[in-house]
Amino acid sequence: MRVPEFKVATADLAGKFCAVCQTDILAGEEVVCCPSCSLPYHAECWRDNGGCAQYGCPSAPQTTKPEPAVQDASSVGWNVDKVCPACGEQIKGKAVKCRFCGATFNSREAMTAGAYAEREYEGKEATKVRNQMILLFLLAATGALSPIMAIVIGKLVFSGSCFGIQYKRLPPAFRMLAVCAFGISCLLSFFALLILVLDS
Repeated sequence: MRVPEFKVATADLAGKFCAVCQTDILAGEEVVCCPSCSLPYHAECWRDNGGCAQYGCPSAPQTTKPEPAVQDASSVGWNVDKVCPACGEQIKGKAVKCRFCGATFNSREAMTAGAYAEREYEGKEATKVRNQMILLFLLAATGALSPIMAIVIGKLVFSGSCFGIQYKRLPPAFRMLAVCAFGISCLLSFFALLILVLDS
């Protein structure tokens, strides 16, 4: 078997997928390309796996896993597993995506289930919630729907969730938008009630 060459990832390897830890390679990380099939890996993942992760590759580890190579201080942490906060399975310490349930994390640091449940919306979820919050605000400003929206948005702000939106996961700007929408809907509802009383 040919000896792999360890090197620092440059722009041509940045963004490529490491099949061992299910994580993209970042520029500046220590990497190795399989000498047999040329697939890229984090150097730590290559050492931990004992070779290539491609089935049938001549550089894949034998049935008996070799002793792990000595690692320098900068690589400490790759061999320490962490628990996926979404499904509870053991995953690589530096993984930002769970290979079991597909959950993604915005940090490589370990996260508790509670912190994961309260994480801020991001990606497609953030876009969807942003559109929902803008719609709620516009409906709250509509006089005819203000009493209903006061109840709906009040439930979101005070009970923490409504229509699948989690108040704690909203970015600060959208939390403020929800509070403003609640205030507007309450104010318009009060004026509507006052007009009804005066007319009667």
